[in-house]
Amino acid sequence: MGKKRSRKEKKKSITSKVELHSELDSLLSALTNEQKSIEGSQAAIEGLVRDARMADVTWPQIGRALGVTTQAAQQRFGKRTSLLETSTELGNRRRGEPDTVAS
Repeated sequence: MGKKRSRKEKKKSITSKVELHSELDSLLSALTNEQKSIEGSQAAIEGLVRDARMADVTWPQIGRALGVTTQAAQQRFGKRTSLLETSTELGNRRRGEPDTVAS
């Protein structure tokens, strides 16, 4: 049969489990915070790219600023910015003009 553990050993075991649980909670909390930070940074970058495109900054310029190729920049941000540009152009059209936007 197994040896009975003393009170001191049981207390030490419980303390170790509590410390481990606390460490895991801290790690998970830090992970959550970093993910939120990344999401905030990504949203900020998307907004800046959108602003740059609205200011007629080219995709090669944006790619260089981000340290990626022109193609990578366009693939990552192109659809989002083109939809916004179309929406803005439609919003700026004169009354009576057709709803089509020339590309």
